[in-house]
Amino acid sequence: MKFKLFSKKNIIVLLSVIVVAYLGYLIFNVVEQRANLGVVSQDVDSWNVYKNEKYGFSVSYPRGWKVSEDFTTAEPKINIYKTDLKSKPPYDHFSDVSNVSFFPLGLGTEGVIGKSRDSQAKINYETQKSYDYLTKNGEVWATYLNLKDAPENWKDWGFIWVKNKINNPVFSCSRDGAEISIEECNPYDGDEFERSGVVDPEIQKIQEKILASFKILK
Repeated sequence: MKFKLFSKKNIIVLLSVIVVAYLGYLIFNVVEQRANLGVVSQDVDSWNVYKNEKYGFSVSYPRGWKVSEDFTTAEPKINIYKTDLKSKPPYDHFSDVSNVSFFPLGLGTEGVIGKSRDSQAKINYETQKSYDYLTKNGEVWATYLNLKDAPENWKDWGFIWVKNKINNPVFSCSRDGAEISIEECNPYDGDEFERSGVVDPEIQKIQEKILASFKILK
């Protein structure tokens, strides 16, 4: 009796082994890549440094984050954001993504509304105006910083914006202590607009370090 090395049954078994091995390889690599993206060095000295000579500043950012420059309009936008975001830059202060952004010439739109306080963000320069925007339970989800002595090519209304996306957001509004519908809400006439939800504390830590690394070039 002759043994058939390449019988139909043997070929099926061999192909099955190859497919399983290949799938295992893919899964291993995906898990490894995700693990690498999730590890952020806390040593700012090991981070990448972005430097912009025209607008006179530098800032550091970690692996897993990247920089986008948009100089195609009269309002340049420089965004630092996580590489795994689905939406693409440029981002402004209304974009619903976690980012640290620089708007040297400001933005020709209205500001963000909602609960706020004087900012407690740590930056190495004095500010002219600064606000932390808060969720209903007092978590910081965004920070606005207008520098007193900004780099030379910045406009007086240029600013830095830090946004930590609110997960599962819920919006509410009240008037004279009574809740009203969002459709009725008019914050510019005294109504109180609030956001509820959860912000990522790990993102916040990274953003604080990015902000603290900001330097004005001499």
